[in-house]
Amino acid sequence: GELSEGYETKELDSARSKSNDGDKQKFVRFRIKESNKDFKFTNGKDFCSIKEFKEVIVEHSLLNGKQVTFKLNNLARARAKCIGKCGFEIFCSKVGKNTTYKIKTCKPKYNYGKAFKNKNATSKWVSKVAVESLRTRNDVKLAQIIDDVRFKYSIGICLVVAWKARMIARAIVDRDVVR
Repeated sequence: GELSEGYETKELDSARSKSNDGDKQKFVRFRIKESNKDFKFTNGKDFCSIKEFKEVIVEHSLLNGKQVTFKLNNLARARAKCIGKCGFEIFCSKVGKNTTYKIKTCKPKYNYGKAFKNKNATSKWVSKVAVESLRTRNDVKLAQIIDDVRFKYSIGICLVVAWKARMIARAIVDRDVVR
C-alpha cells in the first residue's frame, strides 16, 4: 500500500542510533586524479584492480624518485617493495569474493636515496610526458624527450625508451586530431 506522510518509526533509525561512528573504519576508494607527488598511502585504501594499484605505485615511485619492485605478484595480490632494504612495503590484495582490492600492509617510510636510473620509467609512462611536447610541436627530437624527463622528474632514460615513447605519443596525438 501507500505510505502516509506522517509515518515515522524508530525501527528505521535504529541502526544509525546504535552504531558508533568512532568504532567504524572508513575505507576510501582511490581515484586516479588523487595521484600526485604528495599522495599518502594508508591501510584500507580501496582499488578497482591490481593493475590500477600497480600503476599508482609506479607513478608515485617515479614522481618521488623511488625505485620499487613487485613481489608476490598475481591476480589476487601484489606487494610493492623498495629495491634497497629501507623497509618501504605496500601490500594489496583482494577482499573476499568482491572485486575490490585493499591495501592491507602499508609501511610508506622510504629512506633510500633517489633513483636516477629508474627501471619503472617505461616507454608507456614516458609517452605521457612526450604527448605534451608533441601537441605543441610536431618535430620533437629524442634528446628533447630525454631532457624533459630528466628535468621534470630527475629520471634518466635511454634512447630506445625515448624513441618508443615518441611513437606511442604520436599515435595518441594523431588519434586526438582525427576525432
